[in-house]
Amino acid sequence: MDQLLLFEYLHADRVEFECAGDNIRSEAGLMLQSLLADAVALDGIQVSVVLCDDAADTLGPLPDNVELYRCRSRDSVLEVLVEAAVRADFVLPVAPECDSLLITVAQALRPLNCRVLLPPLATVEQCSDKLLTWNTFASDAIPMLPCDTVVTEAANSRYRDESLIFKPRFGVGCGGIQRGNLPLESDPADYIQQPWIDGESVSVGVLSGCNGFCSLPVARQNVIWQNDQPIYQGGTIPANLGNGIAEQITAIAEQVMQQIGSFSGYLGLDFLVVETDNAVFLNEVNSRLSTSYIGYRQLLETNPLEVLLGRKSDVIRNEDSQPISFDVRTAFHAD
Repeated sequence: MDQLLLFEYLHADRVEFECAGDNIRSEAGLMLQSLLADAVALDGIQVSVVLCDDAADTLGPLPDNVELYRCRSRDSVLEVLVEAAVRADFVLPVAPECDSLLITVAQALRPLNCRVLLPPLATVEQCSDKLLTWNTFASDAIPMLPCDTVVTEAANSRYRDESLIFKPRFGVGCGGIQRGNLPLESDPADYIQQPWIDGESVSVGVLSGCNGFCSLPVARQNVIWQNDQPIYQGGTIPANLGNGIAEQITAIAEQVMQQIGSFSGYLGLDFLVVETDNAVFLNEVNSRLSTSYIGYRQLLETNPLEVLLGRKSDVIRNEDSQPISFDVRTAFHAD
């Protein structure tokens, strides 16, 4: 029987779990619960998970056949991860790019004999730095939203330019993003600037296994702006897009995958769509499981983990299902 280890960083690290806001904790909890449900549904798989005590108490009773590795306050998160991963055939890590956490996790797992369900380490490093992401992938075939280092005058506390967005180079999600000016006391070297373009935020997930990869339906992201800052609330899958835009997005995702090469894991790509111009820009590449998984698993008849584990090479959509809307603050529901 194959051993599958699930490792969601926020729920493994006590300090990170305690410091996280309610929205982030809810989002990560829904993702981990979704992964656990899909993992235990697989035949011939023994599932294990790493949790800190507080997270284990919050999640409640685990399924009977899930082995728990407790990460107590005196433990090093990476030590417990490696201890559990040594016994695993597959490890699915979910960690943020900020503070090099995803890179550190990938490096800790790299020497082990288990199959780590992540893109190559070089890709993880490229996608953890938004400026490096742009330098790596931007081309005629992959139109990326322009980005640059922060201009010197933007460091001035009185500086404001509503035509620009400032984004942490090593950030994750909507955290730290601000329109018009840098957040107070920020180091300009840690940020990139991008032009403000009116458009629709969408994303697409790609499942990749030893039998190849498959692009999932395009998801519309529910992002609202408050006080010059974006707040991600969930999304709807599939997005209702016209003019062949979904096909453009899928083609760009395939170009990214061809550039990266074969691997077993998940890739989440964020796009900005300007429907009036029929223009599509790739904005970010996330080299780990993204929150849209919460919705995708409800839309598909196929268990997504079967692709990552090499059991299937494609997914089947549930044709009877309505578009799936999911709210990361609560749960998912059908429109």
